[in-house]
Amino acid sequence: MAAARFGEALDIFREVGDRHGEGIALANVGDAYRGLRDYDRAIDNLEQALSVCRDIGDRYGECYSLVKLGDTFSELKRPEDALDCFQRALDTRRELGDRWGEAEVLHKRGMALRESGKTEPASESLRAALEIFDELGDPRAADLRELLS
Repeated sequence: MAAARFGEALDIFREVGDRHGEGIALANVGDAYRGLRDYDRAIDNLEQALSVCRDIGDRYGECYSLVKLGDTFSELKRPEDALDCFQRALDTRRELGDRWGEAEVLHKRGMALRESGKTEPASESLRAALEIFDELGDPRAADLRELLS
């Protein structure tokens, strides 16, 4: 149902020529398909979202799309593709000075590294996420503290 509603929003954004709305709607359609485990459609929509966001210079939308694409690759057990997406998103989040986004990506990157058996880099990434979440007062700090203990 969500994929259909986001698809309707996408049609409207395209009709009125709103490229920013189009990029976000594509990312949301892709994420909805990921939730339905329709991974081919998820990847297709997320890659389109990434392209639109790059075309219009929406770096936040680009990061959002990269993170959702990384989540999709993680679910598909494609850790190298997931890590590539997370690293590109992390680099951009840092360039933008987006501390919350940086912590979010460090967390996801750490979990992907952990799942692929790279325990030391995973712990480093998760500790860095914990430090930022602590700094920001984000409740995920408690979960990460427990995971790392």
